Amino acid sequence: MKGQLRELLTTYGPVGVLWFDGQWEGTWTAPRGRDLYDYVRGLQPSIIVNNRVGGGSGDFGTPEQEIPATGIPGADWETCMTMNRNWGSTGRHRLQVRADARAQSRRHRLQGRQLPAERRTDGGG
Repeated sequence: MKGQLRELLTTYGPVGVLWFDGQWEGTWTAPRGRDLYDYVRGLQPSIIVNNRVGGGSGDFGTPEQEIPATGIPGADWETCMTMNRNWGSTGRHRLQVRADARAQSRRHRLQGRQLPAERRTDGGG
């Protein structure tokens, strides 16, 4: 993974945010997470890394499937949330936004935050 990160972070100019996921895998350890965080920051000191790199590292939190009612006091964060209970889409899936997702989105806006939406890039959804 470090070879791919080195290519990404040294070939393509400044990268603002690096978003990891997978610290829940059995092979991932806190020392590996901290080492990876330090490695990435060594290549691009101003990059922002999410907390899913693991090891207690990261520059912002990523609560999943919820928007905390009062935010996360003293911390920057970004919600990781699906709008229709699926983490991906195919051409046969229609987007049916859950009612609770609409409420979460409204709460996000009232807190002055954004709720980014992921879209397929192949035009299928």
